[in-house]
Amino acid sequence: MIMKQIPLWEGRDDVILHAFLDEGDPMMPGPKEKLPAMMICPGGAYLFCSMSGEGYTTAMAFLAAGYQTFILQYTVGSSCGSNPSAYPAQLLDYARAVFLIREHAEEWLVDPERLCLTGFSAGAHLCATVATKWHEPLLSDHFGVSAEVFKPLAVILGYPLCDYAYQEEYNAGKPANPMLLAGNAAFFGTPTPSKEQLELLSPCLH
Repeated sequence: MIMKQIPLWEGRDDVILHAFLDEGDPMMPGPKEKLPAMMICPGGAYLFCSMSGEGYTTAMAFLAAGYQTFILQYTVGSSCGSNPSAYPAQLLDYARAVFLIREHAEEWLVDPERLCLTGFSAGAHLCATVATKWHEPLLSDHFGVSAEVFKPLAVILGYPLCDYAYQEEYNAGKPANPMLLAGNAAFFGTPTPSKEQLELLSPCLH
């Protein structure tokens, strides 16, 4: 197994693609088999990335199951410093990681047409956002490529937050949840996002 840690943006050390790669059997002659890829997005309320249990443990399981495996340590509120943490920073992190995987597909023995996503909690929300927005102009216009580049083959969601609008309604009239307010600030750029913002980024509504 090869392990790599690759910063995704120049001048930033908080957004990293962690790669766990099966090299194949070095005794076998000829070209090695390309494997499907799994990109993991850990949770953490958009305040941090839960790298141990939801990241590394999950990565080892998918590596053992025959995937070239990656953990996306995306932009979050606690580590971004002066960098903006609000959406769409996290979606752009995903897109940059996809470019990197495609760029190194031969070297890393990755089948770029079999790129899958799994995430937990806020990371699952990011995966669901990718699944419902990959075809929109945001990414294709930003990077100047076809939207198909960003389309995942499959998405697995672990206890995702899929309906911000419902969550806001559910919490109406209750004491403010400090973690919810902080998470909203990290993702929306404000602790009290508008109804339009909540609906726009509730994947179940799309």
